[in-house]
Formats: sequence, structure tokens, C-alpha cells
Amino acid sequence: MWADLEKQYGSELNMVVVDRDTKEGREFAESHRIYYQPAFVVLDPTGKVTYAELGPYDPRGVTELVEKTAAQ
Repeated sequence: MWADLEKQYGSELNMVVVDRDTKEGREFAESHRIYYQPAFVVLDPTGKVTYAELGPYDPRGVTELVEKTAAQ
């Protein structure tokens, strides 16, 4: 799923995996109030959070979120 999204959106999409077990990962998670894993956060081009949810995610739903954000 991730590779397909990156291929489809190319430079329009920047996907980052954050590991809460690292200092940087903890800082990101805390700044977005993520205290459990897994979590999924979508940021628009300005850095504004457009979606944040905890728990497993549905690939179809992720694709829809990315498409919606890319269209903005």
C-alpha cells in the first residue's frame, strides 16, 4: 500500500514512518498527542494535521485520506 501511494503521488507525497522508541519519534508523537501505536497522521502541505487516528488502519481508507489531502 505505501509503495503504491508513493508511486502514484511521487513528489506530492512525503511518507514518514516514526518510531516512538527513538528520541525524535517520541517528540513527534508527543507533539501530536499520540500515546499508543499504531497511529496514523496526515499533514497537509502547510503542516496542519488533517487527520489523526489511533489503531490499525484500512488501506482503502488511507488511500482516500491521501487523495483528499493531495487535492487541497
